[in-house]
Amino acid sequence: MKITDISIKRPSLVIVVFTALTLLGLLSYFSLGYELLPKFSPNVVSISTIYPGASPNEVESTVTKKLRMPFLRWKTSRKLMQTLTKVYR
Repeated sequence: MKITDISIKRPSLVIVVFTALTLLGLLSYFSLGYELLPKFSPNVVSISTIYPGASPNEVESTVTKKLRMPFLRWKTSRKLMQTLTKVYR
C-alpha cells in the first residue's frame, strides 16, 4: 500500500504519527544543552568630540590627548583606538 492510500483510508493514523513526531521534536529541542547567545559584557567606551572649525591635528592636540589620559590609567583597558576626521559642511 502506498502512503497516500493509507492517509486517505486511515486519517487518524496520520494525525497520531505527526503528533508523535511533533512531540518528539519539541522534547528534543527543549532538552538541548547549549546556549545560542552566550552571556558576555563587552567593555567598550565610545566618546565623540566635536570641535567646529578645527582641523584633526588641532583636535588631537587640544582635546583627544587630554581625554585619553584617564582611560590609559585604567588597568582593564587593553586597546585604545581613536579616529580623527574633518567634517565638511
